[in-house]
This record gives sequence, C-alpha cells and structure tokens, in this order.
Amino acid sequence: MHMRYDPLLDYTQPLTDHDVEEPRTPSKRLNMDKPWGRLVCLNGRTKVIDLVKDSYIIGRSKDADIVVDDCPSCSKKHCRIRLVEDMPCLQDTSFNGTLVNGRRIVKQKASLTNRAEIEIKWDQYFVFYNLLDDPSFEDTNRQIINNRYYIFETQTLGAGSFATVYLAIDLDTCERLACKIIDKRKAKSSKGNREEHKHSSDSVIEQEISILKSVKHPNIVQVKDVVHTEEFVCIFLTRVTGGELFDYILHTDGVQEHEAKFIFYQILLAVKYLHGMNITHRDLKPENLLLESPKPFSRLIITDFGMAKMLGTSLERMRTKCGTFSYLAPEVLDSNVKGGYSKRVDCWSLGVLLYTLLGGYLPFGTDDNPTELSKRIREAEFDFGGPEWRHVSNDAKDLICRLLEIDPERRLTVEQALQHPWIASQEDLLCRLYARMLRKSEAAAARFRSNGEDLPFGTH
Repeated sequence: MHMRYDPLLDYTQPLTDHDVEEPRTPSKRLNMDKPWGRLVCLNGRTKVIDLVKDSYIIGRSKDADIVVDDCPSCSKKHCRIRLVEDMPCLQDTSFNGTLVNGRRIVKQKASLTNRAEIEIKWDQYFVFYNLLDDPSFEDTNRQIINNRYYIFETQTLGAGSFATVYLAIDLDTCERLACKIIDKRKAKSSKGNREEHKHSSDSVIEQEISILKSVKHPNIVQVKDVVHTEEFVCIFLTRVTGGELFDYILHTDGVQEHEAKFIFYQILLAVKYLHGMNITHRDLKPENLLLESPKPFSRLIITDFGMAKMLGTSLERMRTKCGTFSYLAPEVLDSNVKGGYSKRVDCWSLGVLLYTLLGGYLPFGTDDNPTELSKRIREAEFDFGGPEWRHVSNDAKDLICRLLEIDPERRLTVEQALQHPWIASQEDLLCRLYARMLRKSEAAAARFRSNGEDLPFGTH
C-alpha cells in the first residue's frame, strides 16, 4: 500500500464560467476511441467506468449516463464530468452540492486531476483517474485496503509523528470511518536507546490495538477493524464529526460553567471506566477529546490511545516519560528519580483540562520555555486571578486545586472527583442529561443505519 497526501489545491481548482463556456479548440487526443478518464464507483462492489465521450451526467434520472440509485441527496441530474480542451472538470448542477476532495462545490465547476475524490453526501463515492496524464491503471486500487476499505488521501483528520488519521469508507456498508495509519518504518526509527523509551515499537502498537479492542464505553472511541500490511498498521475507528474539544474551547473563549460541568462529567465517567480496567491514558488533553456534534451538551469521545498503558495490577508503576508537556504531572517529569508513577497522572491532566475548559487557557502556560514550564508544574504554580474566573464557582476552583495536587497520594482519584460537591450537588441532573444524550445518540444511530449512513459516534 502506498499512502500519500496531496494538498487540496493540487487536486481541485475553481474554474470560471469563461473557462468552461469558451469555444473549445480541437482535442489533442490522438485516439478518440480511447478513454480519457476512468471513474471508479466505491459503493458496494467496486465498479469501473471508462470515460470516452466528452461529457457524462451523473444523477438519479434514467436518462443520466451514470445512474445513481437509492441516494436521496442525489439530484436527477446531479453533476456533469466533462473534458474541456483536454482538461477534465466537474460541473455541479444540484441543490445539495458535490464534494471534490472534501471541498463542497455548488452550482460551480472544478478541475479534476488524477485520483480526485468525488462524493455525493452521504451515499455515493467516486474516484476519478486522469488517463491523459497517466494512461496506466495499475495502482487504481492501492487506496483500497483488504478489499473492503477505501482511504480518502485528501481528507486528513489528524496527524502525528508516525501516524496519520484519514477519512475512510467501508465499501460494504458505506459507513464513514476514521482510519489511523501507523507507518511501521517511522515508528521503528523513532525508538529511543532505552527499552522504556520505545513507545513506537511493535509491542506498543499492539498494546494500543489491544486496549482499543478491550474497551466498550459510550465516551471512548470504538475500533471497527485492524488491518496489517507490510508497511502500515491501519486501525479503523468510528468517526465523530463535531471536531476537537480544543477548537470548541477556542471558539467559545472558555466554556460556560454549566456546560463545562457536563463535559467534565462525561470525561470522568470514561476515565473511571479505564482506571477500573487498569488502563492509564497518559495523554488526556482537549485535542484528544472529540465531540459528536458542535452543538452544546454534545457527547464527548476520548480518542488516541497511542500513549495508553494497561497494567497487570493497580499497584504496578510506570516510568516512561510521555504525554504532552503542558498536561504532564510533576511525578512524570521525575519518573526516573522517584520510582515511577501511577494512574493518578491522568487525574492531574483532568485538573489541567478543567482549568482550560473554564478559563480558556492553560494553567501553566505552553512549552515555549521547557525549563520555566517544568518549574511551574513541579510547584503547581497557577492562579485564578484573571477576569474570566470572577463568575466561576468556588466549588469548581476547589476541584481544580485538588486535582492539581503535587503529591499524587493526596491528589483526588476519579472516584473522589465524582463525589466532589461541584459534581455531587447536581448528580441527579447530570445523570438525566447523560441518559437523554445517550437516547438522542441512539435515535440518531438508528436513523443513520436505516439510511445506510455512517454513525457519528462510538456505539456501546
């Protein structure tokens, strides 16, 4: 399998009406009977359509050149694929629009270069191959994994040092998924000299997969499938569409306390579940928390278990210095000196999270100056002096302080955090909100299943 990401502009460029309507010069094609393009339909069994004529209409109408069945969002004449002066282009003629490499085109035209990805939401998927640029068709299926999953290379959902998350589709069910692709070569080359620093080794990759397969919780991402190739490990996960909590905090400039409480309540329930299975996440941060919907009081999903560790017993200690600097507990910074650390490092990260949720910024700052940041973390040097804290309750501030306790033995556990007055005083309301959220999610799940669409959250 060959994975490559090309910028959006390399694939799709807007065309003006003048570009399309201008009288065409004679085609440079030497053989007018040979196809100038090839369209691969990804729904159900993969179908290959050779494009020989200068224009093809895609739509639900029986008069269309490429008829699309069972797609409510598809118009009778949805879009047209044309060859204009030897330049392939897509012209949308619908009300709902057509996605070209993730970009929505409505009543507009876009050029199509080799391997452009076309989508009629949420039901029909095509890939266009420009045979004028590349007459070979040998690598057409290189993005199809295990004869079942197609990877959309132009739609990157996230990226790390040796893993990238792409949008994918299950060709059997048409469910949209997130596919985390781990590059084995990059993973191995990033190993440290010491055994305890080999986060990217095969055993650590397998541990992430093992953890994901073992957990089943409404607020934890669910693994659908795992495919191993010679160069990559492909982890297919349920996809959520509400974005990262990090972006939500930025857009709201700090979340209102009543909503922050519900978000935090969900995180506590998920981390309590993990800790009950002796799993420590070790990288809890807003970037690893996804929202089912961008609307308030959405379901929250914990993702990215690349740093997670499953211990044999609750008494075992961890020594690896890993995670995101601004969220690291003091004992992680000194793990080699003080005999390791326990799952309570997650509780420290929860304190940083809650502070960031309510304040809109990090309690200890960023890692622009690692020495200064380390000092502030080791001394738990933070305050509530800004104007954004004036309307935050004392109970919320107290919970933050108890989670950002330097001594891990005195730091609140997740169970104790759930019993803290900030949560416990409204436990009945939070439980009702949580139950209603799950009912809405399940109703949405049933609706998506009946329409053959993807689930926007992890099932449980």
